[in-house]
Amino acid sequence: MKLERKIGDYATVGVATQLELASDGTIAQAGIGLTAVNYQNTRASAAEDLLRGETPSDELFAEAGAAAAAASDPQTDVRGDAEWKRHVVAVYTRRGLAQALASATS
Repeated sequence: MKLERKIGDYATVGVATQLELASDGTIAQAGIGLTAVNYQNTRASAAEDLLRGETPSDELFAEAGAAAAAASDPQTDVRGDAEWKRHVVAVYTRRGLAQALASATS
């Protein structure tokens, strides 16, 4: 997921998510990548660790979103306030994980 002011613009916030489910329905592997919210692209490993071995749920995805937001260090600039960008990271992480779950179960 990428938030941009106009098509083709650099990302204001970018979050990539990936889930792999085990045969029992728990999360075997998780990947969460962040861009435009740190000085370099960042893997939200604490959020990934939180997901592994757990049963997917909205509450779990919200926790992972908060952990991903905590891993970000955005700068306030013309594209938005740092706190707002952190909020977008949390929201996009939750949405991305829900989409990844839908893909993994289809």
